[in-house]
Amino acid sequence: MGQNRDGLQVAMQALKNLDVDALVAAAERDAGHPIPGLRQGLMDARSGNFAQVHTPEQLQAAARKHQGAYEQRKLQAGSMRIPGGLLSAEAARALQTLLDRGAPSKAAAINAALIAAAQRAAQV
Repeated sequence: MGQNRDGLQVAMQALKNLDVDALVAAAERDAGHPIPGLRQGLMDARSGNFAQVHTPEQLQAAARKHQGAYEQRKLQAGSMRIPGGLLSAEAARALQTLLDRGAPSKAAAINAALIAAAQRAAQV
């Protein structure tokens, strides 16, 4: 294991001493065309920014963030087309609460609310 670590240190030192411009010029010359992002990628690697690991939770958070932005744009576009509000202020707040709690979409939030209401009605 000590030998493996020494090899890693040698590789990291070689990466830090890398002549990025010369390597990019040689690679692009061999390819016959510019290679987008190569220079930036090599500079990132040289500075130690590589092999970032994303956890499943981080990936899910990113997906929810993008879905939420999409839903917001869709809601704004829909509210411009439809005169007046379709939901009461209380219903709109409840829907927003469900979305904030992590519902993947408005449809999923509405389904969750309907299921919860049906379960409460069945208990009474």
